Amino acid sequence: MGRHKVKFEGLVMKESYYAHRTPGTERWITQPVCKVTRTESIFEGHIDIDPIEIGGKVYIPGLNEYVIVTDRQRNIHNEWTYQTDRVIKTIIDEKSLKKCEELNEKQVKSNDGLKQKLIKDSWWKRLINKNLRRDYY
Repeated sequence: MGRHKVKFEGLVMKESYYAHRTPGTERWITQPVCKVTRTESIFEGHIDIDPIEIGGKVYIPGLNEYVIVTDRQRNIHNEWTYQTDRVIKTIIDEKSLKKCEELNEKQVKSNDGLKQKLIKDSWWKRLINKNLRRDYY
């Protein structure tokens, strides 16, 4: 057991959105797409344990939970850097979210207009068909 300087890094994800129509329906949904962009430091300091193996669990007091080590590096000064599976920050792309919401609102309005047109057409066609049938008989 030795004392050494460590740095734990967590993932930073960027979340952007796209809109698509569900198969077989007229409904549009907004779906997120997440992509890991970089890593940021969660904890830096000295610890009194042996170097942690990949796949090992470590308790980080600042997060109040255990994280799993996914990768590690050591420099010549015996300082370790550990990457973890923990997502520490999610950046939401507001521009794509707003664009998808506008598209969804536009589609809902056009679908409402289309439904109203279909309702009116079907009612009118039923009335004409009734009158035509009576004239022939």
